[in-house]
Amino acid sequence: MSFAILLRRLCCCLFCLGMFFQRVSAQDITFRHLTPDDGLSHVSVNALYCDERGFIWIGTREGLNCYNSNGIRVFKWHKDDPNSLFYNAVQRITGDGAGNLYLLCSEGIARYDSTREKFGTLLQGNVSAICYEEGLFVARGTGIYRCDTETGELSLLHELPAGKATEITWMLRDSRDTWWIGTNTGLFEYAPDGNFTQPIAGCNITNIYEDSRNRLWVGTWNQGCYFRSAEGRWDNLRASSRGLRSDFVRCFAEDSAGKIWIGTFLGLNRLDPEQGSLKSYVSDGSAGSLSHDSIWAMICDRQGTVWVGTYFGGVNYFNPECEIFTRYGTSDRIGEGLSSPIVGKIVEDGSHDLWICTEGGGLNILDRRTGKFRHYRHSGDPNSLSHDNVKAICNDPERGVVWVGTHLGGLNRFDPKTNRFTHYRSIPGNPRTIPSDIVRDIVLHDQKLIIATQDGVCEFDPDTGESRQLFQDPPGNLIRAVSSLLYVEDDGWNWFDPFPEFGFRV
Repeated sequence: MSFAILLRRLCCCLFCLGMFFQRVSAQDITFRHLTPDDGLSHVSVNALYCDERGFIWIGTREGLNCYNSNGIRVFKWHKDDPNSLFYNAVQRITGDGAGNLYLLCSEGIARYDSTREKFGTLLQGNVSAICYEEGLFVARGTGIYRCDTETGELSLLHELPAGKATEITWMLRDSRDTWWIGTNTGLFEYAPDGNFTQPIAGCNITNIYEDSRNRLWVGTWNQGCYFRSAEGRWDNLRASSRGLRSDFVRCFAEDSAGKIWIGTFLGLNRLDPEQGSLKSYVSDGSAGSLSHDSIWAMICDRQGTVWVGTYFGGVNYFNPECEIFTRYGTSDRIGEGLSSPIVGKIVEDGSHDLWICTEGGGLNILDRRTGKFRHYRHSGDPNSLSHDNVKAICNDPERGVVWVGTHLGGLNRFDPKTNRFTHYRSIPGNPRTIPSDIVRDIVLHDQKLIIATQDGVCEFDPDTGESRQLFQDPPGNLIRAVSSLLYVEDDGWNWFDPFPEFGFRV
């Protein structure tokens, strides 16, 4: 690939990046939605499951939904069809990975054979929890039973001791063959050696989840989220002390980057277990936010897409691997956004802050640690920016300054220590000044600046403030007055314009 083509692509990237900066307020996830307008059978979603084909199954108050690339298919009870779903309120979904789904409904358990597209009824009556771990297991009262998936017959596996709880709410057999049993009075553990303990007491358990590193996550009605490390240490995340959206935690999912997503009564949290950072996502009325704050179910599919079921907003979904942009827009509040939506060149300094050229808004600096902006604009102060239309920028770390090129305001030297700008303007008839006050690009080379302007290219000495015009008479080359992009090689340097019809290469 020629360097000229690469430069053109770079210019396009800068333009696109500018568009991302100007579109919307700062956020790093854009949620897409599935609602009854898209064919979902009900706006209230209770359960989510991804099968072996990658299809997403959605349990609602009014039937089972299957979502794939062709849209949404709805399954409900039909009076005259014995192979239809026997009860429409689907609370949980699990499967065997071989074409069979098992649905916990309000009145029992249904099985769906996807190869024959037929439903059957395994159990009727009160069932409070189900899971599939090399077999189907169901909870009734305080007992866990293995369920024959052909006949529906039950065989008792574990029974909680008398007086310990009145109902099992969730159950999980982890990667070490330990059974974790959530109840309305706490969490119980059945170890493979038969040891029985209650590590969490006095709360109603809503969910139990094991991540890829064998860590356990436990949701509760009013005590937030409990976390057990692979080594067996317990910790508690609460709304008051750790920043959870709510102490009513309903569900968990781990994305492909190892982040843990926590669904609560009042919104969604993303936890980075390595950094200990917690970020919140809520419904704010914008098109890309959550459709509803009350989260009921979550899964992460094989493509890394996270699916979120809400109480009254249908399904939300997003892929963290694809959400690579943080978007910033303009703001009337100082520090909250860009000063102009039209963004040009951008450079990063040694502190990883971004220096952003804008058209009409002056120079913006984004502190990436805080997400706050600083704005520098032209004013009556002689040490302010000389013009608000900023076209070029160059970081000079050895001198500790930044060089700024403007449209009609010449060259500026900015000292971050003093917040002062020094101006270098074009003076007609003086060949030691820059050729034009329209500065298009600046490159640092051998402790000098190479500056592309409306009227040619010059070498600028930062120590003396004097310029020397270049390429006034190079043999065999057609000189164009307008130059806008520079590139320096190790053994020399080149002058480019991104559009060949307006410039040339030396």
